Amino acid sequence: MPKRLLLISALCLAACAAPRADAIEGLTAAPQPTNPPPTARPTSIPSLTPTLTLTPLPVGEGLGVRAGPTQPFAPDCVETKGAITNHNHHSKTLGYSLFYDIYLPACYEATGDFYPVLYLLHGKSFVEDEWRRLGADEAADELIAAGHAPPFIIVMPRGGANSYFGDGLIDDLMPYVETTYRIRRDRADRAIGGLSRGAGWAIYLGLLRPDLFGAIGAHSPAIQYIHAPQIDNLLDTLPPDKIPRIWIDIGDQDSLIGNTRWFMALLDERRIPYTFHTYPGKHEEVYWSAHVREYIQFYAEAWK
Repeated sequence: MPKRLLLISALCLAACAAPRADAIEGLTAAPQPTNPPPTARPTSIPSLTPTLTLTPLPVGEGLGVRAGPTQPFAPDCVETKGAITNHNHHSKTLGYSLFYDIYLPACYEATGDFYPVLYLLHGKSFVEDEWRRLGADEAADELIAAGHAPPFIIVMPRGGANSYFGDGLIDDLMPYVETTYRIRRDRADRAIGGLSRGAGWAIYLGLLRPDLFGAIGAHSPAIQYIHAPQIDNLLDTLPPDKIPRIWIDIGDQDSLIGNTRWFMALLDERRIPYTFHTYPGKHEEVYWSAHVREYIQFYAEAWK
């Protein structure tokens, strides 16, 4: 389509003449993280194959549907807040360990329930604790306690600089956490979202594997130039019965607003519905923390 070709051409020219989106992303005013990974990570691979090569996952062993048995909420449990712990799992795909924070809702240990799951990806120059600092767990606690959301699990992995991060997440970390913890595996009970570079990954992976994710959240998205043409093609082949719920938001003073307009134009061209919000603010943690409760509420809406 001429309009789409013009959009892609403009984006590619911008990538050549200006800093890449993943480099521009560093505008956040938040401090640089001081807790590097305990294990060495390989240098980011500068190129990416046209699509991620994903190993088929047998039902019952990997990411197949598993609703699991449910048991009534434990009447003796008096917990009112969930808990976040930090872990790591070795990724054969990446050759190093993927660290992750995981939020388990109140009374997780007291029930036999299986829970929906939300994967949240951090921004460039930060690590897995960014979403904890922004208050994602507190927002989840509040929504669950108020009855606005059912109990659910949040997985917050570290990564995104490596071009093959998506392979490690989908082929290694997701099957591991979804067999280690009581997680439902239907796409309607699984969502992926991120901020800045993490939002770019969430868009790409959510469209690449619509069979896995029922919702995508893009908060101030920084779409990497290597993903742009693939996102365009993935939208062309998106099955009508697998269109995810999509949320997009960005600050009115965000320098990456061009990324958002480009992605929205692709959605509009194909008449794919989405929720869009623009709020006062810049590309920084102050902006994201002010809206984290709205983000979490969006993801949990389908799980009521």
